[in-house]
Amino acid sequence: MAIVDRPRSELPGKLKGLHLFHYGGAPCAQRVRLVLAEKGIRRGPDVPWRSDAAAHLSAPAGTYIGRPVSLPRQENLSEAYAAIHPHLVVPALVHDGVLHIESVDIMNYVDRELPGPALMPDGEAGEACRSLVARAAELQPAVRHVTYRWSLGGLAKLGADKQAELERLDAPDSPEQLADFYRRFSNGEISEDTFADHVTSLTEGFREIEARLSDRRAWLCGEAYSMADIIWVVKVLRLDEAGYPFAKSFPRVQAWFDRARARPGYQEAIARDLGVASRFLRVRGRVQNLLGRGLRNAAS
Repeated sequence: MAIVDRPRSELPGKLKGLHLFHYGGAPCAQRVRLVLAEKGIRRGPDVPWRSDAAAHLSAPAGTYIGRPVSLPRQENLSEAYAAIHPHLVVPALVHDGVLHIESVDIMNYVDRELPGPALMPDGEAGEACRSLVARAAELQPAVRHVTYRWSLGGLAKLGADKQAELERLDAPDSPEQLADFYRRFSNGEISEDTFADHVTSLTEGFREIEARLSDRRAWLCGEAYSMADIIWVVKVLRLDEAGYPFAKSFPRVQAWFDRARARPGYQEAIARDLGVASRFLRVRGRVQNLLGRGLRNAAS
């Protein structure tokens, strides 16, 4: 489901222009912000995500208003946010009162419907791009498991009361299945073998990207930066924060990632939000690697 026809919240219907419900460190929100930046859509002011103040209802043409939803404060796991996004995740995009959810669908919508350079190539390059986007989306559950196991750890566990509330809020047909994941993670019901399998899946994906870059192409689908680069660069960022050994294991991926994060769009859409939380994840990842129980050891 890419569009919510009748959200339970009245807020989306009041919004004019582009409004993005997001969180700075959330990978799925990062990739949507990166698409917006690469399309040349300027980032306007951030406003409280629940605000319906008159000054916060309309985004000027060529810009979007950010509505940050704090994941550390669990604002997404609330009745008010569930009335906007039934899957309790970020991002959600409102364009002239129409509510869009599912990050890949939002990326494609922005690229297709809004002005700016096309991020989906034509012809064979387009087929390759779509395949790479689908492959990255397929690996998103693995990113979640690795993030919670090696980056967030006990900080992300929910108590019994919050688990019960989440069970009540989570839509039964949600592809995210947050209630089930949080229950299993919080109660220690996910085996180390399961986490290891997710690391293996990601390593296989990075191996495919390394091979694709072996002809010294600038970007994943040739000489033009595309949607494939956007979705994979965010995936690499999250694993890089957790201490994954890209430079040693996949040097071409590391060099491509360095090129990607030097782009103005990355600086605007992602780097400006990488604050204390990102530094904490990197420090935690380094410490765990030094102790021999980090992601570097798991990846080997």
